[in-house]
Amino acid sequence: MSIDFVPELIARPGTRRATHAKPTMTAERRAMLRRITRRHLSHAEPAEQYAARQFAAATRDHEMTVLHDDGVYRHVRFAKPGTGMWSWTLTTWPGHLCIDGDLESFTFAREHDMFEFFAYDGARINPHYWAEKITNDAARRGTHTFSESKAVSAVVQDFLAQRHYVDGPAADAWLDLRNQVIDEIHSYDSSLFHEAVNRWNYDGYHFTETYEWDVSDWDHHYLIACHAIAWGIARYRKVVQP
Repeated sequence: MSIDFVPELIARPGTRRATHAKPTMTAERRAMLRRITRRHLSHAEPAEQYAARQFAAATRDHEMTVLHDDGVYRHVRFAKPGTGMWSWTLTTWPGHLCIDGDLESFTFAREHDMFEFFAYDGARINPHYWAEKITNDAARRGTHTFSESKAVSAVVQDFLAQRHYVDGPAADAWLDLRNQVIDEIHSYDSSLFHEAVNRWNYDGYHFTETYEWDVSDWDHHYLIACHAIAWGIARYRKVVQP
């Protein structure tokens, strides 16, 4: 996420204080900069949307190979001919489904026929509900990960809110916040992020209750696995069970 905000937005409301502001600014330029600011303040592409787009692009040439098919005992492979990249298998047995291969591996348990369980949502994925059915606790915890874009958004929104009641110089505080925290977020995990924002303080500006911020999102590899399951089952039902 870009954080090169319009200086007059950073200055405390009513002060017009901005270290980089020009003496004059045309209405056209001000409108353009406000549009840029709104774009910078918005979230990056949602994790689910990005995963869906990447999965569709990477699997457009995939084919299905049924290796075993005996009731709920199935072993089905999906791959682009000639390469193992982005290939995966779906293996089912009573009450279980396992996805494995070049994608992240997960095992789910719920209904006798897990193809029926996942097909309930059609071609859509249901990452929240499906995660509850993962058999391994560590794998279930791994379905979420630290989100840099959400972390940046949380920091910026909280900082901008502070301008209304903190007397310190907002523009100077913003530059320090960028240097000390935001520019380093790419190297943080959740723990390091909270440590950094809780430690930061500049002339009255500081953060509290940061552990209430939502800075996690679905893990990309988990979302890809969800799409692979939904896509694979839909293909199987279309070809094998028309």
